[in-house]
Amino acid sequence: MKSINKIIILLMAICGIYSQSCTDDIALNSSIDDKTFDGVNDSYAYIRTVNSNSKPIELYNDNPSKIIEIEFSITNPIDKIVEANVVYDADLLTSYNESHNTSFEIFPVEGIEFENNGIYQMAPGDVETYTLNLKITKPDGMKEGTFVIPLRIDKITDGINLSDNESKLFLLVKNNANRPSTDKPGRYVTICYVEVNSHNPLNAGEWTLATSGKPIIDIVNIFAANINYDEDNKTPYVYLNKNVKYILEHRDKFIKPLQDKGIKVCLTILGNGQGVGPANLSDTDARKFATELKAIVDAYGLDGVDFDDEWSKYEDFDRPGFPDRGPYPYSRLCYEVKRLMPDKLCTVYYVGAIIPNPEEGYNGFDMMIDGLKPGDFIDYSYDAFYGRLVPENYKTILGMKPEQWGGYSIDLIEGTDEDDSNIDIIKKAGNGVQVVYDLRAADFDAITKDRYMNTFGTLARKLYEDKSGAKHSGINYYKEW
Repeated sequence: MKSINKIIILLMAICGIYSQSCTDDIALNSSIDDKTFDGVNDSYAYIRTVNSNSKPIELYNDNPSKIIEIEFSITNPIDKIVEANVVYDADLLTSYNESHNTSFEIFPVEGIEFENNGIYQMAPGDVETYTLNLKITKPDGMKEGTFVIPLRIDKITDGINLSDNESKLFLLVKNNANRPSTDKPGRYVTICYVEVNSHNPLNAGEWTLATSGKPIIDIVNIFAANINYDEDNKTPYVYLNKNVKYILEHRDKFIKPLQDKGIKVCLTILGNGQGVGPANLSDTDARKFATELKAIVDAYGLDGVDFDDEWSKYEDFDRPGFPDRGPYPYSRLCYEVKRLMPDKLCTVYYVGAIIPNPEEGYNGFDMMIDGLKPGDFIDYSYDAFYGRLVPENYKTILGMKPEQWGGYSIDLIEGTDEDDSNIDIIKKAGNGVQVVYDLRAADFDAITKDRYMNTFGTLARKLYEDKSGAKHSGINYYKEW
């Protein structure tokens, strides 16, 4: 990562389930592909959430309710009033779990409340109707975990067809129980990379807003595990160096305390100079690699996976059976990860094969994957060139919204003096992600504490509307392994 630094990441709501094996395709609610409908002149109905972001709906004891907007649309207008009813259908849960190789339970029907009883009406000639609010409330005594709300269109007006896929909508709801929320005014997400070869990730929990005490950092990325190449079996695999492995195997000491403060902890996957990386796996290898990542995430109680396409050295190796480095294999890998872990984060450090480069034929993640837009299965992406300002680059990731994008990243050690003005620009552009890199103990050296206080103070004031700025607990953690 540092080599690049010098040159200058429902709601998972899944609509459309192919009820086959766990390796089959999925469709996300926010990218209806009209080409999937039979008959170009026929009219098909579909439902989706207004917010395209793929994170689950998260409920907390101190915030037990959320309101989600559900939109009803048709592919072609007809000359009469269209009426449809969206209903809760518990019988759909089995097909969802079979498709994703999950075992989520049903969200209790008593916890959902449709505006207008889920009934939509559309004027003749229209193709979109107004949205209806779906209020989701955690019932008393509900256990912690991820649950599914299965919805489908029912009682549609004659002349409107229902697709087996797009007429269904699956909302994932995570009950976090006693785990607090890091949600703050401004709704920004701050993501922090910690180089665990040298530094302790627990320092991320010691920086808070001065007034509310909320953690400034929302997501910690453990930097980094690697994609290695198995010479005997000719396949990629996840490699954990001794430092990463120690952190994971001692999750109660290094990961759980952050999660107990509401901070999510993810594992970054980085190339390792062996000619394989996120951007050159075959479809088959991507599925296998995603399965291996899921096993690690589940085993160590992580909140997701982050990808960084550096140090892969694709050009130094000729790996038979591996496709050319490019954005399609990279996007496919993210898709497979999200398919297997719909309730976990999938984020991308925007570097490598997805940087727009006309000379190499790359233009970001600009392709559909099995009819889906990458912006639907990548939760967040962010620019990797520290100090550079690119608030509009989310447009090179098909389907991504500006609130999923971080157009300005900050090196906590070697940053610039332009944080204030640059953050004003990304806020105005509607970006919703702020990345900081290389967090250490606040007293690591003579300049660190002042630099950190200035940076986190700026984030507190500019992003999270805390006029008092940032506060450090006074507790510092060091490498002890």
